[in-house]
Amino acid sequence: MIALLIVLILLAAAAVVYWVLLSRAYAQVSRADEVHEVKTSDLWTICLYRYMPENGDGEPVLLCHSALANHFNFALPDENALVDVLTKQGYDCWAIELRGAKSSIPPYGRRRWAATMDDYLLRDLPAAIEYIQKVTRYAKVHCVGHSMGGMLLYAYQVAYGPNQIASAATLGAPPGFEGKGLHNPKILLAFHALCPPVFYYVLRGLTPLLCKVRPKSRFVPVNWDNLHPEIDAGAFFNVLEPAPPTVAKALCSWGTGEEWHMQDGEIDVAAGLKTLRAPLLALFGAADPLIPGSRAESFFKDLPGKDKKYLMLSERNGHAADYNHVDLAFGRESVKDVFEPIVEWIKQHPCLEQVKPADLVEKAEDSMRAVAAEQKGPARKRRAAPKKKAAAKKKPAAKKKTTAKRKPAAKDRANPPE
Repeated sequence: MIALLIVLILLAAAAVVYWVLLSRAYAQVSRADEVHEVKTSDLWTICLYRYMPENGDGEPVLLCHSALANHFNFALPDENALVDVLTKQGYDCWAIELRGAKSSIPPYGRRRWAATMDDYLLRDLPAAIEYIQKVTRYAKVHCVGHSMGGMLLYAYQVAYGPNQIASAATLGAPPGFEGKGLHNPKILLAFHALCPPVFYYVLRGLTPLLCKVRPKSRFVPVNWDNLHPEIDAGAFFNVLEPAPPTVAKALCSWGTGEEWHMQDGEIDVAAGLKTLRAPLLALFGAADPLIPGSRAESFFKDLPGKDKKYLMLSERNGHAADYNHVDLAFGRESVKDVFEPIVEWIKQHPCLEQVKPADLVEKAEDSMRAVAAEQKGPARKRRAAPKKKAAAKKKPAAKKKTTAKRKPAAKDRANPPE
């Protein structure tokens, strides 16, 4: 018994040393110009990482990360990430980190891992959009989402309507999982639910091995040969951040056959996909195991209206490779194949209207009333959406380790303009 205890202590000590070495070797400081702390309606604090254009002003773009990522989803590799391409074109980028991320702060008595998909949809996204509108004075916001982030953009329109979205672009965002029954990793989900912090450290700690072995599996949906040269073990170590257990469980449940419902079944997102009306650019990878090409095509064809565009990224269609799920955001030619089409799409849908902050609440209420009036079919069975209330503080971003010349981060703490 004593020998076993000694072995466990030694293993724990070795794990701590290993983690410290990884953290020092792969330390990555955010390049954001500003970091804004946003208070949600249920008193969580979430962060928005702001990447500003040279002139300091531009149309706002909200970037929403995937289930296993954080704001680095759109900020790596340095100078070749989506935030770099957008800011060079004059756009004001706001990369959200949803609750459960290490940057989030729960209210007293709540655990950081106690977050759900409903929280993302009904509290985090509304607070972020309202805050961005208040700071930038724009009535509408461009939105980009990768994987789960894109799914949330679909669901946001079903719940709140399209009136606050100037344009939307999604990267490998499953429009449901019809026709693609995925395997439910029950053991991993149980481990994650039992001890989320340990799962977090184990997942990130395995990144060097992952990049060395380069497994080809539906559980690791990456075209390794298509990754940008700078997306290495250090990049994955910083990007990887698992979603809370309840979020992971919901995604796996939908992926294995359950209906895509939210808010206790009152929001039927799957049925509501046919009602999406915001201008949408949908990008998919030909080698993505999560989204069959036939499902992606049928989703696109069912969208109402003509203000939509569909891109299947493959060698056959003239792209650098048959893109998988992860490399859509980190591919060696993502600037050309993925990011430039997004920029062009945003340019085609300018959000020129600017309003006073007092008008934003009225516009949001009008939007919710309009959505409620249309809720006659099964696509939108839900209670009235909760009022959105966001209060926030801004904190300076950490100093950035990069040789490129960028605007220095703000050094003051200030409330957003009223």
